[in-house]
Order: sequence, then C-alpha cells, then structure tokens
Amino acid sequence: MTIGAFKGTALVTGGSGFLGAHVAAFLHHTGWNVAIAARESSNLWRVERLAPNTTFDRVHFDLQDEPSIQSAVDVCRPTLIVHCAAYGVNYGEQDLDIALRANVSAIASLIETSKVFGVERFVHVGTCYEYGDHPGAAQEDARLQPKGIYGVTKAAGTLLAIDRANALGVQLCVVRPFGIYGPFEGEHKFVPLVARACRGRTFLALTAGEQVRDYTYVGDIARAIAQLGVSATFPSGRIFNLASGMPMTIRAFGDAIALVASNGQPSPSPLNWGAKPYRPDEIFDVTGNPAAINDVVGWRATTPLKLGLEMTLGMRPIAMNDGEAT
Repeated sequence: MTIGAFKGTALVTGGSGFLGAHVAAFLHHTGWNVAIAARESSNLWRVERLAPNTTFDRVHFDLQDEPSIQSAVDVCRPTLIVHCAAYGVNYGEQDLDIALRANVSAIASLIETSKVFGVERFVHVGTCYEYGDHPGAAQEDARLQPKGIYGVTKAAGTLLAIDRANALGVQLCVVRPFGIYGPFEGEHKFVPLVARACRGRTFLALTAGEQVRDYTYVGDIARAIAQLGVSATFPSGRIFNLASGMPMTIRAFGDAIALVASNGQPSPSPLNWGAKPYRPDEIFDVTGNPAAINDVVGWRATTPLKLGLEMTLGMRPIAMNDGEAT
C-alpha cells in the first residue's frame, strides 16, 4: 500500500531514542506534523541527523511522571500516538520498580489520556522478547514466556494496553519488532561494538553466538508503523510481528557486520567467538512470522542485510523509502 491519506499530528514518545527518532523522521518525511515527547534532558541529535533543517515540536514526557504524560497529549492533541518510550532496552537497566512504572503503569495513563483528548489511533511498540525462547517463527498468538525484567514488563504492558484500550474504546494496535539495527544505534549495541572492533583491530570477546535472531533494518520498522498509522481501516486490537522472516545466528550476523566494516577485504577477524559465557537469562531462539501485517497493510521488510549494514556504518546515505510495499 502507498502511505497516503490519513494524516494529522503524530506524537512519538521516546523520540530521542533509536527507534523513536527513526519513526519521527519517517512520519515527518511522509507528511505528518510530528511532535516528539521526551525528557527535558534528552538530546534530539538522532532525529536532527535524520531530518536536518527540520524543527520538530517538542513536549516534556517522562514515563515515571504521570502529569507529564497527560500534559504531553493535552498540548499536542495528536491524531496518532506512537508509543516507543520504554525502560530496559539497555541490558544494564535492571531496576524493577522503574520498569514496572515505565513499561506497565505509564501505558494505562497514556491510554486513559488518549481517550480524554480523542486520539484517533494509537500504535503501542512492544518487543519480540515478550515471546521469550520460542522454537521456530512465533505467531502473534503464541504463548508468552518472557525472561528478565525488560521482557516481562513489556509483555505485561502489551496485555494492559490491549485491555485498557478495549475497555475505553481507544483504537490501538501493538507491534513487536524483532532484532532492530540501523544508523545511530547506541554505541553499546551489537553492530557498533563489532564495527568498532573491526576498524580498530581490537579483539572483541563474544559468546559462541549460537542464538538465533531475526534482524530487521530500522527503516523498515518505521515504515511498518507509518503504514499502520494511515491504513484505511485501522486494525484495532491486533498485534503484529515486525520481522524479516529470515532467521540467522548471532555469529552469522556478526561475521556479516565484520565483512562490511572491513570493506569485504579478507583479514583475520577480531571477533573472539566463545570467549564469554551466555547470560543466565539468555534467549536462544526468537524469530517471528510477519505474515499478519503483510496481509493487513502489505508490509514486508525489504532492506537487504548488506545494504542495511552499509547505511548503518555510514558507507551509504540513509534512504527513507515511502513507496509501495509489495
């Protein structure tokens, strides 16, 4: 489908973060008036790089501060909310109390406020880690078996979001992205770590890399959310996997990053596979079946891995393709 008719003001929570910035920039690129909801201390450098010479409306938003959640919606009066903000994406964020407030309680406040101010469409961003370990490609109705604070609280947030939206009559759907990578990811994430090791010729200690993942370029994820936002019939109450449908091991992904980072030149790899033990709550298999969103809005991941990595590592310009998904 072509991204087209249904437009207005989109409020993107977590717009200073990796995914939120890409979503905000993509929505702006496709004709939305975009407001970014973020903490006052947050730096908007990502979205400024993705949409240069653009001034975004900005509102204060803190997942642990209910008045700020209500005020952000009141100030913007958005047509669409895309809720990207979350706690625990960084594995080092392990405070259970914060996770419960940010990933569970805040969603109830945001949905209730959406009802008060007549928000027409709401896309809640969940995560593939709500499934936990799952042999084979997970369907959206798969049993949830999350591990760790992030996965557990995000799963609870998704269930609460659907329940509250249904009770209040808010038009809401949920997306569960898988293995997102792309430009301006946090320096602690896997792609930047591997690229830095390859370019600096420094050894990087890694696990054996047997975990199976489903990597999807961030621009494809942003496009999926935009397509849902303008869909002729909004699929309220639905959950959608945003996945490439092409699983691979972390080791294969790391080797692909190393090949691109070294310009395809054969050389000894600095990746020391097997030097680190797996985490106690390691998830070994999390891949998704993206058929449902393809059926509803015609979306599929279209960015080849090599091209996505070249854009991620600054070897090609970042493309924002709002054309048709076939």
